[in-house]
Amino acid sequence: MAAQLEKSLVLYSANVFLEVIPSGSALPAAGDLRFPLETGREAFFHFSVGQMAGLTPDDADYEEITEIYLDQLPETPEGVVDIWVLMHVFAEKQVYVEVRLTPVDSEELLQDHLVFGPFDVN
Repeated sequence: MAAQLEKSLVLYSANVFLEVIPSGSALPAAGDLRFPLETGREAFFHFSVGQMAGLTPDDADYEEITEIYLDQLPETPEGVVDIWVLMHVFAEKQVYVEVRLTPVDSEELLQDHLVFGPFDVN
């Protein structure tokens, strides 16, 4: 029987929990989120990665795995950069978090992608 993720992998920022890989996913598994950030208004971006048994408005069951701070965000002519967070969980129940900064709706990297991990998960 293939290993499964026991708890959802979640990105947490600005008091919002966003599920990236749901609990019960067969391992290996991957998921991603992509969202724009106005670099003219925000000089940095901070988020954490953690696990939750279920997405609830209460953060009581949120188990933080790591915090990630992005500063010195690249400038773009539009003044907006897409932050693309990818998570890869392997059968050994370890997650790697990858961050890519791109122009809006583009695959072109504005700088080298960043990889964090491995981190143990349930």
